[in-house]
Amino acid sequence: MEQSMEPLRATCDQRGRMYLDKKLRDDYGSDFIVVRAPGRLIFLPVPKDPLKDFQELGKKLPDMTVAQLKREIRKQALKDALGGYVRRH
Repeated sequence: MEQSMEPLRATCDQRGRMYLDKKLRDDYGSDFIVVRAPGRLIFLPVPKDPLKDFQELGKKLPDMTVAQLKREIRKQALKDALGGYVRRH
């Protein structure tokens, strides 16, 4: 899948239907989850086989317990939310 950083514009018709370029549909499919974020909408393609994708992601996880993973995820989320600044106790 070739990814370009070229901005694309999509418009809706009077009935709210959005047209996506054929290249985008070929690359990402035609089923998306739309996430509302401050000042924007984020379109995430729905995987054709979510279980397979989840299994592939699982193979990339470090050898850690679920509790350890949760701790690391929370620590990273806090770091991201604070822009890299994490208060030490």
